[in-house]
Amino acid sequence: MDSFTLEKLEFDAVKEILSRYCQSALGRALVKNLSPSRRPETVRRWLEETSQMVIAIKQAGPPPFASITDIREQLSRAKPGGGASGEDFAIIASTLTGAAAVKRWAEGLDENLNLIRELGAQIPDFQEEIEAIRSVIDSRGKVMDTASETLSRIRRNIEVTRRRIHEIIYGYIRRPDVVKVLRNPTVTLHDDRFVLPVKVEFRNQLPGVVHRVSNSGATVFVEPNDSVELNNTLVELFNDESS
Repeated sequence: MDSFTLEKLEFDAVKEILSRYCQSALGRALVKNLSPSRRPETVRRWLEETSQMVIAIKQAGPPPFASITDIREQLSRAKPGGGASGEDFAIIASTLTGAAAVKRWAEGLDENLNLIRELGAQIPDFQEEIEAIRSVIDSRGKVMDTASETLSRIRRNIEVTRRRIHEIIYGYIRRPDVVKVLRNPTVTLHDDRFVLPVKVEFRNQLPGVVHRVSNSGATVFVEPNDSVELNNTLVELFNDESS
């Protein structure tokens, strides 16, 4: 069909209206590239598919497209050296699960809705891929402890080290000799390290590393020596976890 006729039919306006009903970026992209067919048999099939889909929606409700997203970018990274994150794989698993739900929806339709059932049958079975991802990645995109024995051991060590640091640092603010040199008996964080707010005039009475000084200069934030080495260990463990 020539461009003049399409313009008179306001075909682009029709596509714009149609795209508003699409639930995914992929669907909107398909609508954007949609063009009329010159083949009568193709047109008749499209019309029959549309009629059958109307009946299918009345009988079974709309197809479950809610969890399906455009995963082309995630798939491009999901290969050796591609740099895919846990979140990427979680999104892929969610979309593949959504595709499986659409496939089941189509399989459950009446047999006379054969064209829609055929479309559903074209969706591959991704169950193995879904199970492979979900065996190591949770729904939030975090690699699970059970992904490997090494990761499980590292995360156990992280938790143990965190608890030990917590015990040490909070033990300080329960000591009368330490409380008297603090600006406030509180613990704060500096670059993920626990520090204590020490009055500058008592700086030498609490051995440790000064991480920063208050704007007034009256307070220095000190990481006690007892926790410095443990915090260094914690940083190393985090690096091991992410590598």
